[in-house]
Amino acid sequence: MLLEVLGDRSLVESGAGALTAVERCIENSCRAVFLDRRACRAAAGPKEWVAPDPVDRIAMTGEAWDKKSGRRIPEVFSGDAERKAGNRPLFNSEASMDDVLEPNLEATAERCCSESAVLAIQGTTTLNYKKFEDAEDFVSLGEEPAASVIAAHFCLAVSEDGRPLGVLSLEADFCGKGLPESGRWLDGLKRADEFARACTGVRTVAVCDKEGDNWDLLRKAANGRVELLVHARSKRRVRLPDGGSEDLRDFMSAQPVMVEAVVGIDGRGGARGRKAREAKLEIRAARVALLPPGKRPVKPDLQMLAVFATETNPPARTESITWLLLASHGDACAEDALTVVRRYCKQWTIEEFFRILRTGRRVEERRFGRGDDLREFFAFNAAAACRVFDIARAAKETPDVPAVDIVPEDAPEILKIVLRVNKMHPKMPEAPTIREFTVDLARIAGFQASKQQPLPGIQKLWSAWTDFAPQFQICRAMEADGMFFVSSAGD
Repeated sequence: MLLEVLGDRSLVESGAGALTAVERCIENSCRAVFLDRRACRAAAGPKEWVAPDPVDRIAMTGEAWDKKSGRRIPEVFSGDAERKAGNRPLFNSEASMDDVLEPNLEATAERCCSESAVLAIQGTTTLNYKKFEDAEDFVSLGEEPAASVIAAHFCLAVSEDGRPLGVLSLEADFCGKGLPESGRWLDGLKRADEFARACTGVRTVAVCDKEGDNWDLLRKAANGRVELLVHARSKRRVRLPDGGSEDLRDFMSAQPVMVEAVVGIDGRGGARGRKAREAKLEIRAARVALLPPGKRPVKPDLQMLAVFATETNPPARTESITWLLLASHGDACAEDALTVVRRYCKQWTIEEFFRILRTGRRVEERRFGRGDDLREFFAFNAAAACRVFDIARAAKETPDVPAVDIVPEDAPEILKIVLRVNKMHPKMPEAPTIREFTVDLARIAGFQASKQQPLPGIQKLWSAWTDFAPQFQICRAMEADGMFFVSSAGD
């Protein structure tokens, strides 16, 4: 379908200005559909009106654009009702988050299949829209008023070295569906299990922060093919050999230190922000039998690997690292305990993903007025945020790796075509590194590298990718149709 081919449907901007590359593609395509549909109807004669199908909606959008060629969407559709009608080709109220993300899942699985193990990291973020007083279909969280917040729960595929590989799932309406606290985490585990079934040669590990520590999740993971790693929050008790019980934290504190290690701790913002640093940890590990919480009916104990990591000599005025981790798989040995700690260190990756998603497209500034439209817009941008995150991370941390290890193999050559079309001479060599590719890509958005700023920021990189992505897809489609060959880009 037309909008699927274009690749980036997150194009509705507020304000006037020049058309983006995506909007130019949409305008030309919608107008072509409209003119073709008008010619067909003129030839067939008048027909009884029926509810418009998706192609008719595209034609309706094209008709409006045909009257105001070259204008931005807010200018083409001046009124709220008209703008909502014009947006319908882009936002399908019947589409679920899975429908929106479906085209990206295959590419995510392909990237993951080259890994020996993949971390399916779960996390929840909220977007604040309380300034939009007339918005509909929002939810209330905690002390926030109703119609002010969208809460989104993600499951992000990440390699063991921290590379973001793709979005496995997104649930942006778990509050509206009345799911229990554990519901969104169980859904994320289910999607991780589906991924594990599709990628049978890949070891899949679901990673959850303290919010994901609930008995239902632990019990579900104990019987599934996906391994679970969770930061224990609740007070857990373990069964002792003599039949008694003891608090899990007290039990682990009494275990001997099994191994010492230095790990990288990533920085984070917020009220409890911290700077990136290295931390020396003492690590204890033991196989434990967890008792069911509270007054639950008698159920079997859960056999888990408990790993207790504590920081020695933290910097002054810095909160020390204290992690009590539970893993569904592994032995009480130094190697497995260290693997658990290093995997949990990558949990930060999803927080950085949330930051990029917020800042790159300024998702909290969108003015759609309906929560469902914003949720869909959110999903459209989730996959792009992961791609921008991957490029930005690689350009900064591993700048000398070949670009084709991070982006599609034909992306560098197509980028050269796009730069020449925009009257810019490509600076990257024939086989560019990811750093050289990133700098040339950002030039589309006006970035100029300097000693003070050798790499583009997230907003500049996102703007460049938004322009490049649809042109990249169009060039691929043209090559598939034999219109030109990417290998001849230098001609």
